Amino acid sequence: MLLFILASSTCLHEPKHKHPSDEDRRVLEGRLIDDKGNEIRKGMYWFTPAGVEHAVDAPEGCVLFVHFYGPPW
Repeated sequence: MLLFILASSTCLHEPKHKHPSDEDRRVLEGRLIDDKGNEIRKGMYWFTPAGVEHAVDAPEGCVLFVHFYGPPW
């Protein structure tokens, strides 16, 4: 298990990738836009199952709580 806070004050872009473990994210500040165009705003939760390819952008920066249920890479 891995828990951390990710803070970015400028634009954040994660290209398509996948992880060997499930991943939870909660947006504490700012917003995310996933690769399908969905907006995940402050207070919202986003779950990605292990092995599922995903990408995300935070156009104005963000603060996230991130939880991996096992090794992230």
